[in-house]
Amino acid sequence: MLVVSGLNDGILAISKWLEANSRPVLIGIAGMTCSGKTTLAEKLQQSLTERSVLVTLDNFFRESIDPQLPRTSEGKKLFDVPNSYNGSEFISTVARLVAGYETQMPYYDKQSGCRLLERYQRVAAAPIIIAEGLFALTFIKDLKVKSLSVFVKADTKVCLQRRIARDVPIFRVTPERVQKNFELKVLPYCDYVTTQEQEAAIVISTNPERNSDDLRNSA
Repeated sequence: MLVVSGLNDGILAISKWLEANSRPVLIGIAGMTCSGKTTLAEKLQQSLTERSVLVTLDNFFRESIDPQLPRTSEGKKLFDVPNSYNGSEFISTVARLVAGYETQMPYYDKQSGCRLLERYQRVAAAPIIIAEGLFALTFIKDLKVKSLSVFVKADTKVCLQRRIARDVPIFRVTPERVQKNFELKVLPYCDYVTTQEQEAAIVISTNPERNSDDLRNSA
């Protein structure tokens, strides 16, 4: 396992791995909410000179009306556990791209809790497939393809502050409400996410005291 600090050093480490491996390759990126995994995936894709495709797990959320969407004992919807996602659909989408087939990608609107049919898109396969999300490593671990597992980590207090900065303007809620949801609906289930660190070949720390990357809007 290689441990680095900051997204820039993380991208450099991933780029070196790409130089040494044939195509197609699958890069899985997982991490806690607001640790910086989405920012890493987007920056990585922008830095690549080769054609690539990004598959974001958040677009595979179960819709709010889905009876299989997990809930707390009080009936509150949960969005930070593996069963909150259509995992099999995410896996099959990534598998089709890895196999060289065009596939259809959904788009999930977090404000409405629904998929937007007009935002569905056809996506062609590419030499490099990037799959990112809370449980990306768990979902893709059994796919038979050359792959690199990356885990992005940050202290929970850092993740909370970034989540407040992200969610307050998007959902028009108070910081106190974001913190309460984080404490009741995220922290109790974070082990589902953090256990993936043990499977990662590269671990990237994004704590602000260790690097200068701007992650205020990270996912």
